[in-house]
Parts: sequence; C-alpha cells; structure tokens
Amino acid sequence: LAAFCQMAVVQGLRTAFFNLGDLSQEQYLKRWSTAFVNRPGFPGEFKIPTAIKYVDKELEVTFDSRFATHGYTEAEARDAWTAVAARGEANRLRVITKPARSLSVEEIDNKLDGWAQKGWLPDVVGIDYAGLLYRKGGVETHEAIDHNWAQLRANSSKYKILGLTAE
Repeated sequence: LAAFCQMAVVQGLRTAFFNLGDLSQEQYLKRWSTAFVNRPGFPGEFKIPTAIKYVDKELEVTFDSRFATHGYTEAEARDAWTAVAARGEANRLRVITKPARSLSVEEIDNKLDGWAQKGWLPDVVGIDYAGLLYRKGGVETHEAIDHNWAQLRANSSKYKILGLTAE
C-alpha cells in the first residue's frame, strides 16, 4: 500500500497516507526515502518486480534480483527529500500516524474537510490498516465494521478521490 502511495506522489498526485499502528511517522518517512533516493536503505540483495501475469488462473510475478553494495546515508535521504520539496512534490504528501483503534472514519473525513478548506485535497488516500480504525461503540461487531467501510466509500465519492486500504 505504501508503495502505491509513493508512486502516486512521484506521478504528481496529492496523497494522504494514514498509518494505524504499524510504524512511527519517522519510520514511514525513512521507508519512503528509499523511493526518493532510488536505492535500498541497506546493503544486500533486493528484488524488483518486472512483470505480472496470470498463468492458469494463478498470478505470477517475475522479479529481477539486484545487489546494493551500500544503503543510502542520512545525508542522501535529506538531499532526496530536499529535491522532492524543490520539485513541489513535498506539498503532495501528508502522512498521519496514529495508534491502532485511535482514528475514526469521521476524523479522517474532518481532516479531509479541513485540508479542502485550506485549498489542499488529496487525489489518493491510503489507509494502512483500515481494519484498525476505531469502531463505533468500540466493539467489533459486523455492523460497526460495515459502518466503517460504508463511510470510507462515502468519503471516496464525496471527495472524488481514490481510496486505497490494506486490511
């Protein structure tokens, strides 16, 4: 999911990324530095997907293996983010991190409203992980889960945005 959001920023789309309990904001920004530096953060072998196709109704992904002799430095990451800002891409990204079950769909809607009033509305909203959103009444019932998914879909239609989620 983060990779899709990274690609959206690089392609010029305004992107909001809501992270619920996986990594800290600093850790996510470091992970995103890899995309902007265009080199892995650590030395070693890594794989790049080169083709995706269906073979006998099964998804098959082909990878190229590569090797990085060294990871990027903090200075390179800082320079990459500076370049992103210089190209105007920094204003294309908002990253919000919250603990699991501490963010509701209504709060996301309020955040989108606030940004829209200030003249910034994302083209893409990523929520990692939507299953960790606060549930109405704080309980895990089918109705509470359905409510969240219906509200997320309503936000997507209301703001005319692409909503991406990971469960």
